[in-house]
Amino acid sequence: MADRNTLTVIEGDARIADQHIQQVLGYARINDLQRVIKKHEVELSGYGTMLCRTGKASSGQNKITYFLNEAQATLVCMFSRTERAAEARRLIVEVFTAWRKGQLPDVAAPAADPFAQMAGRSRHVADHLLAIGGLDDLALRLTHLPVWRNGRRPPWWSNLPLRQFLVGAHRQMTLQDARDKAVQTFGTGVPSASSIQRFWGRLDTVVGPDAGPAIPRPSKKKEAA
Repeated sequence: MADRNTLTVIEGDARIADQHIQQVLGYARINDLQRVIKKHEVELSGYGTMLCRTGKASSGQNKITYFLNEAQATLVCMFSRTERAAEARRLIVEVFTAWRKGQLPDVAAPAADPFAQMAGRSRHVADHLLAIGGLDDLALRLTHLPVWRNGRRPPWWSNLPLRQFLVGAHRQMTLQDARDKAVQTFGTGVPSASSIQRFWGRLDTVVGPDAGPAIPRPSKKKEAA
């Protein structure tokens, strides 16, 4: 486990992707490990920002990858309670220690740092929002877009100010900062950080860099109907 391919350095901080932890702990599926992460997300956030990236799985579904710092990764191994948890904790300590000592000299931010890509695509998103009428208009129009293909909406969807805030916070602040501010502003009813992350991933598929052709504004005639 202790090699240059195990860690990813993001803004000077070494992180380990959840699939590496899954392999060492012996989980058959990444979803099994991610359930542990989501269950303890509040406590894990106390040891640093929870970083995660949304991509596409081979099935076409949204896929989330968590990048955990040393403390978060160690805690996840404690929470997992698998037979290999103790061995996993030892290996995590070893690889992070080796990185701090410079024994993994080739570890560096990847050429295609996913978080740098997110920041670089902000201009694309801003241009698209201007084309369709701005954030408030987008938050309203999302009701008619295939954000959730099954047609159901989460309980917080009916809170339009909260929906507008989450749309506006996308790519403008970290996931945890967005949730913390939402809780301060709206109180109860704010979705979990993982739910916000899933929403942001779906938002990209309909209006962001991963979306198809620009969505035309509905005509006034259709709006009146």
